[in-house]
Amino acid sequence: MATLYISEYRNLTQDAEGNLVIVGKEPAIATQALTFTTSAVSSPFNAETRYIRHYSSAAAHLNFGADPGASVLDYPVSATT
Repeated sequence: MATLYISEYRNLTQDAEGNLVIVGKEPAIATQALTFTTSAVSSPFNAETRYIRHYSSAAAHLNFGADPGASVLDYPVSATT
């Protein structure tokens, strides 16, 4: 069984000069660890979520929306080992 880890963020980080860095500002407002074999649906994101970070222990595909079943045609995610 594989796991997809999702961190949800409200804002991005800024560097010392005040420039935005494309990295979620910690702490995350919510996190999820979603186990999957062939298909799984995460919990709904926090209403304040504007950015996410994700990584997976196995190759996967992501889809976002009201009915987010993903297929091989959707956003691919490589396994992080």
